[in-house]
Amino acid sequence: MSFETVKRIVDEISELHLLSSDGHINPYIVGEPLMHPQADQIFKYIKSKSLKILLNTNASLLTSDTIKFLYDIHIDKITINLSKNKDEFYMRKPKLSYEEHLGNVTDAVKQHIKRNPSTELEFLILLHKRDIIKNSVEIQSIMQILDQIGIESVLFMKDVFAGFRYNFFRRIQLPFVIRKELVPGVNLAIGVSHSWAGNIGTDYGKVKKAIIGSCNALRKDGQIAILADGTYALCCLDYEGRTRLPFKYEDCNFSKLLNSKEFKRIASEFRRCHLPYEFCKCCRGGDTNAKWLVNQLFSCIYYNIPHYKVFRHLANIITR
Repeated sequence: MSFETVKRIVDEISELHLLSSDGHINPYIVGEPLMHPQADQIFKYIKSKSLKILLNTNASLLTSDTIKFLYDIHIDKITINLSKNKDEFYMRKPKLSYEEHLGNVTDAVKQHIKRNPSTELEFLILLHKRDIIKNSVEIQSIMQILDQIGIESVLFMKDVFAGFRYNFFRRIQLPFVIRKELVPGVNLAIGVSHSWAGNIGTDYGKVKKAIIGSCNALRKDGQIAILADGTYALCCLDYEGRTRLPFKYEDCNFSKLLNSKEFKRIASEFRRCHLPYEFCKCCRGGDTNAKWLVNQLFSCIYYNIPHYKVFRHLANIITR
């Protein structure tokens, strides 16, 4: 996406006050945001409009100069995903070893400790199973970083693991997410894939499609995505473009989109617990009968009855 298009999008978001007080622009959707040749200009422009930025990165391009720039412009939050901790992942373009990646991450922490910026820095390990034993490899990466920045990793992780609990089947389990402060302004988050969205990465043929369900897409406090070619999409988890709307930003800006019949139709369907796309039916379905039932019912309750958001966490415990 060109810088000029990004500017038009950001201008309209600012002028129409499309973001809530805790809303943010998340420049990723599909791919690594720091790969954009004008990423620095884009981030500076967004901040010039007093809008919040949540940057998700794998840190492959998070060099010392880049992290200094991000701290200088007071980017609101940087989330570094540490879920991939093998050389094979980092040997793609740009070519990078895992040790070099760890160096980037460690430098980000050291600069944060030295400068104490307003930016929140978070390390994320996203586990795909709640059973800790099956995720021991992913835990190694954060322990290496802790050791490199002078934090006793064994004692720290022991304290983190104290937040684990047993589920109904008496296996050691994670709650939905654990957050713990490493140093002021730097947090570690260990979480699990959202059970409602966990079906997305599986074989669609193995998922029993939902009959009903709901989502926060197209809601006032919800989400909408714009892909690199300008096409609107409903879901930030839709890496395959299955929930594309029949509009592109260059032909249909936000003002036109919000007043379009298609936008209103889809928003109305979600409010009535109808799912407009086959992709949505897979997301709200499940690969077991229990998941299939719970995911549908809890999504309808969670997104349509605000006081019952606690059910989201209960649903994740039951369906894992």
